[in-house]
Amino acid sequence: MQVLDQAAGRGTHRVERSLVTPLAVEIDADAALLDRRVRVSVDGVRPTLEPITIWHAYGEGRPGTRIVFRTESPLPWSGSIDVTVTA
Repeated sequence: MQVLDQAAGRGTHRVERSLVTPLAVEIDADAALLDRRVRVSVDGVRPTLEPITIWHAYGEGRPGTRIVFRTESPLPWSGSIDVTVTA
């Protein structure tokens, strides 16, 4: 699966895209590996992982991870997040 993104404008700006998951996540080379089965990647961008709380209701949440892909790019810009099942 591919998630396609684009941003209009001028100049060079920070582009930040993220996905949130309750699954176990680890960095594998230049991709995020979810539950050791799903690979999430962006060409040329190494992801970072941020622990978060995924809130279901007021005061009710569970641990999760925010997978973040950050880059500097001239606008207009377009890119994709690639999601593949490895097993």
